[in-house]
Amino acid sequence: MKKRILAMTLVLVLALGLFAGCSKNSGEADPAQPGSKDQPSSETKYAYQPTYIPLNLGEERLQWVNGFCVSENQLFLMGNCIVGEKPYDGEDFGYYETVGAMDDIAVAEPAESETEEPAEPQEPMMVPVYEMGLFRIDLDTNALTKLASFGKPELPEGYEGDRSVTGMRIAGDGTIWVTEQIYSYYFDLPENFDPETQDKYMYYMDGGTTTTMRHFSADGQELNSIQLEVPQDASLYNIMVLDDGTICGWDWRGIYLFDSQGKSKGMIELENVNTVISADGKTLQASAWKEDGNYLMPLDLQTLTTGEAVKLNTNAYDIYPGINGYDYLYQNNGTIYGCKGTDEPAKLFSWLDCDVDSGNLNGYQIQADGTVYALEGIYGGDSDKTAYSLIVLKQVDASTLPQRQELTLACLYLDWDLRTEIIKFNKSQDQVRIIVKDYSQYATEEDYNAGLQKLNTEILSGMVPDLFAVDSNLPLASYGSKGILTDLWTLIDADPELSRDDLMAHLFDVMSLDGKLYQIVDTFSINTVAGRTDRIGTADSWTVAELMDVRDSLPEGATVCGGMDTKNDMMNTCVYRNIDSFVDWANLQCRFDSQEFIDLLTFVNSFPQEFDYENFDWDAYGSDYDRLASGKQMLLYAYLSSFNDVQRMDAITDGKPNYIGYPTTEGSGSSFQVYGGLAISTSCKNMDAAWSFVRRFLTEEYQTKEYMWEFPTNRHAFENYAKQRMTPQYTEDPETGEQVKQPQDWYWVNDDLTIEIYEMTQEEYDRFLAVYEKTDRMNSYNQAISDIIGQECEAFFAGQKTAEETAKLIQNRVNLYIYEQG
Repeated sequence: MKKRILAMTLVLVLALGLFAGCSKNSGEADPAQPGSKDQPSSETKYAYQPTYIPLNLGEERLQWVNGFCVSENQLFLMGNCIVGEKPYDGEDFGYYETVGAMDDIAVAEPAESETEEPAEPQEPMMVPVYEMGLFRIDLDTNALTKLASFGKPELPEGYEGDRSVTGMRIAGDGTIWVTEQIYSYYFDLPENFDPETQDKYMYYMDGGTTTTMRHFSADGQELNSIQLEVPQDASLYNIMVLDDGTICGWDWRGIYLFDSQGKSKGMIELENVNTVISADGKTLQASAWKEDGNYLMPLDLQTLTTGEAVKLNTNAYDIYPGINGYDYLYQNNGTIYGCKGTDEPAKLFSWLDCDVDSGNLNGYQIQADGTVYALEGIYGGDSDKTAYSLIVLKQVDASTLPQRQELTLACLYLDWDLRTEIIKFNKSQDQVRIIVKDYSQYATEEDYNAGLQKLNTEILSGMVPDLFAVDSNLPLASYGSKGILTDLWTLIDADPELSRDDLMAHLFDVMSLDGKLYQIVDTFSINTVAGRTDRIGTADSWTVAELMDVRDSLPEGATVCGGMDTKNDMMNTCVYRNIDSFVDWANLQCRFDSQEFIDLLTFVNSFPQEFDYENFDWDAYGSDYDRLASGKQMLLYAYLSSFNDVQRMDAITDGKPNYIGYPTTEGSGSSFQVYGGLAISTSCKNMDAAWSFVRRFLTEEYQTKEYMWEFPTNRHAFENYAKQRMTPQYTEDPETGEQVKQPQDWYWVNDDLTIEIYEMTQEEYDRFLAVYEKTDRMNSYNQAISDIIGQECEAFFAGQKTAEETAKLIQNRVNLYIYEQG
């Protein structure tokens, strides 16, 4: 029986979030700027060594865990276990049991008919019934014990509802506090209500929310249950209990205080509260957003006021209690830092450097001695069950760990797939490991590009990373022209198992600069514009002038693209995404003063300045697909990331699509879009190890996935994907036993037309290959150049400058920018 799992969010006061990291000293130079308060220090003499403790959750049929906390050698869990089964009632399929929904369940009888025999009654589908409970695991014996069961809460007669646990923590005396909220509702049904013809949810009434603190001893005995006097309009994010019994909760408007019996003690008004922390169990500090950043301030529980606010570190978004003398901790990009006074932040650890995949964590907590406990849950896929382990990170002397050669991977952002592959690689190696240096940590509110500037500065000083995670703002062409990057064609050609014939070679040829391939990618898509051949012809491309001629011939009320496009929309579509068409990074030149760019500015300026959302007739407009079919619209933006997209466009255009692309003076107006590339520097300390990591992303094994979000770049994976889409899908008719072909996708055009898409035809496949083969440029984006164009176009759009004057100003500013980057 297949179960659906509904994940419940459990906010742990001591759990420092899911996006954190654990790191050991890499031996690199300190990445912080000396004396800079906003830059972290990486000088550490210790490392964190992980130990995995698999948890045995089967004895009590515990299926998944909502939260945890650790006290000495005891692990306490809040989770849901199976306590029985019930017939599926069409509403909650394997969800938490809804209070009131299980009582007197009636299975509908087959409808009677004068002309047909009544259907054979069928056994009802049974689904599991889950119950929340408190569990303890002895970490010495791994024995699991159920301490308390959270049965159905008492509700007024006629009410229904459900429960969620929103907090769990260990008190200083070893007892456990659990925060639960009960949401109730009822249906105010009229006397003549007919459940066969009427929807009872039309009469839904909110019964309110109660918040209760439940206090348990370490052996599971409930010591107390306290219902808080929470204001009706409050929505508490989290709750903590101080040593003297004072209870504190907060939402974005302020901090609410309650005595040990749950009675309200008042509220500290504070807008934009982020979190409240307590390092000693006696005093409180709150962080809150102000206009110029995040601030931390002490709370006076007697006068219900805030003390002097101290501005936090630029990257200190998530604040946690301090340990080992630090005033507070914060996490940024998978790394935990400690802050004290005006000293620069000190790096404590990152998960990635400890080979822990933080994407699998249910939470973690840091003890006063620096020990870190994390709960890892890995979903079993076919087994439909999550395997849990407790990860214990202990501080050890870094010199006692086996020494491995370190390869530095520089990035401005690290996506989760790449993070996972780095962890797998590091676990598989005993001689080398990849260390990630994320330069986005140096970005500030004033300078978003500070990380890139620091990377460039380090490269100029000779500190060149071994690998790069390619970002859209990374000046790849400039690095390549200076000899910083390895030509990956040489590694592919020398590879005994991988060759150019195994790849979508045309894509990589287009990606190459002067015949040299500086990055590899595992997926791609095509960004283009399409129309019907019977309206725009069959040309492979067009100029701005030709596009404007076709536009001028449109009937009254018809539009080029969407009827909501503005000047800025078209600037983003036609210019910002294809900046490399006007920039020669290798020679540090640009051509924004060309007639082609001046024509683009003129075309963009023909669109409205703003779109009037409030007075627009949405009903009369319909959809862009419907408008294209009816001739009210000439073109559609076409983002081809899967064969589904290709088949939809074929269906919308009655099999007559022309992917003509954006206007251009030469070549195709279509462009390849790629994300998440990898590059290797020419100064890489271990080229063989670096290539063994990078090449994996090009293999058929890696790129063969159940769900394709973009086209694979491995030719075999691409062809297998096409074969899969060209294979019909059938299902058996339950009455006749015949095999009936099933659609593989649906697409809504208008209220009267939904397109069903079946297997891809050879003609559709060939049409896509034709678009692929004619695409001869890369989709490019550069934030700094886009900002320059946007700033200079303001006066042009306002009629204060001509297109020629604007193009000249952009040319001068971008010339200076690319010179500085070079």
